[in-house]
Amino acid sequence: MSPARRGPLLLLLGVVTCLLGLAAALAPVDAEDPVVTWPRAGQAPASTVLPLSPYRPLEFSATVPCAAAAALGEGDVLRTMPAAEENPVTAPGFVASVAGGTLTLRTGDRVLATAPAGSGCVFEVTSADGGTVVARDGAILAERLDVAPPQVAELATDVTGPAAAGLAVTLHTDARYASSPSPLKVALLVAHLLALAATLAVAVRAWTGTRRVFDAPVRPGPADLVVLVVSCAWAVLGPLNIDDSWYALMARQGARTGTIGNAIYQLDVTEAPFATSQYLLQWWGSLVGWGLGPLRVVPVVLGLLTWVLLRYTLAALAGRAGVRPGVVAALAVAHLAWFLPYGIALRPEPAGTAAAAGALLLVAAARRTGAVGLLAPAVVVAVVG
Repeated sequence: MSPARRGPLLLLLGVVTCLLGLAAALAPVDAEDPVVTWPRAGQAPASTVLPLSPYRPLEFSATVPCAAAAALGEGDVLRTMPAAEENPVTAPGFVASVAGGTLTLRTGDRVLATAPAGSGCVFEVTSADGGTVVARDGAILAERLDVAPPQVAELATDVTGPAAAGLAVTLHTDARYASSPSPLKVALLVAHLLALAATLAVAVRAWTGTRRVFDAPVRPGPADLVVLVVSCAWAVLGPLNIDDSWYALMARQGARTGTIGNAIYQLDVTEAPFATSQYLLQWWGSLVGWGLGPLRVVPVVLGLLTWVLLRYTLAALAGRAGVRPGVVAALAVAHLAWFLPYGIALRPEPAGTAAAAGALLLVAAARRTGAVGLLAPAVVVAVVG
């Protein structure tokens, strides 16, 4: 293909790739709608822990019989969050409590309704994004548009025996990340990757260079052996990182659920797009197990890959001087000064550093040869990192 045609083709492929990427991001997904009902079918209500993540469900409905309140006399007919020690009323969940013959329904510190605790009525509480509605025997008592669904960490009751009959809760949990791509989204993603590959191929072929990348061959030497031995030994001798268990748990969870979520600190919020290292750990852990020793193979391999890329980058930037033993030894000291304290962790830094070294090598090769097309795959490697 002539150079005159490659320019318009590159422009067309770039536009198509961008449009397909945007369409893939906006394409629909098939979202799950997990529903929790309490008590279990055929069983009496019994207190149970229910740690939702996030704590607040999309929809909440509860049925509270007045007979249960009358039989209890004093206490909580239903509670969805543990009581706050300093002030039980301000706990952010739903509470149906009875005291002095009065049944009070509240969410946090907001009272929804109060009524005498009788034996022949039923309260129904329904809460969603549009607010909270309280009904008694089908007649609406209160509508609170400013009250969102309550937080849920447990479903607890002080009522026991037959008096608890009729007490029930139904939850539509917030499973915002429990989804799978629709066929349209999959098709757009495949088309986007094909268009991107075509763009990269045409860019590399269209903008070629006129010089060689390396003036002298890059051969293994003593410094390479030292880096290899020290890196492998450090997988056994290196100290634990405070976040090692965190990232191992996220990777193991991803192997079971199909998504990388931060369930440790942030209510299972997705880690995308900062998940390259977790996906590597997920793949490797699924093959060899989830112990620290096997998982440390990943940062060791990434560290050695970084070293190789840096060796070639130095040779591309400095020419023959970049392959001299003394220069390579200095690079080995600098590399190990990073790898020993920071590179052995299961955190994302080893993967990001390897990608940064790969992008640096491609940029150095483009600068030395004049092959501007190499900057296109450099961008892709940087994005992966």
